[in-house]
Amino acid sequence: MKHYKIYDCFCYFNEDMLLKIRLETLWDNVDIFVISEANYSHKGDNRKTQFDISKFSKYAKNKDYVGLRDAYRTSLRKITIFVVLIAIIFILLSIINEFCGLMAKVISGERRYDGPMGKSDRAFLIGIICIIYYFTNGLDPYMNYIIGGSSVMIILSSYVRLIKSIKNGKNNK
Repeated sequence: MKHYKIYDCFCYFNEDMLLKIRLETLWDNVDIFVISEANYSHKGDNRKTQFDISKFSKYAKNKDYVGLRDAYRTSLRKITIFVVLIAIIFILLSIINEFCGLMAKVISGERRYDGPMGKSDRAFLIGIICIIYYFTNGLDPYMNYIIGGSSVMIILSSYVRLIKSIKNGKNNK
């Protein structure tokens, strides 16, 4: 029977006592311990790492140890705010677009579904994005452009709906 290696991966942030308890508890069952400690804070600022393997020399001798110290430096706060802002704009424009379709009923007497980016188009786009993300994260570099371009098409749809409803409203009078 093939023996699979068991890895224990955890984030370290100056918790020596907890690490010792973890190592003692899992020692007989784990083949490789992966200790991850970032040298950057969540804001992207430099920080000094605290993990010292010499404090755990008893454990370092008999097991493989992989330390991950060079974390990818990124400012999560900046990325998150920007991505969330784009998503909120997309959602608000979608609501405004549907409202324009309903306003057409007030103006011209019939509901409008015109435009390059209606409700079903948005649903199709989000569905395709979700399917692609299920298999790969290859869209990451393009997501801002996809959502930004879709937002422009939503604005165009809203404009088309309002213009056509105003024209139909004038023709009906």
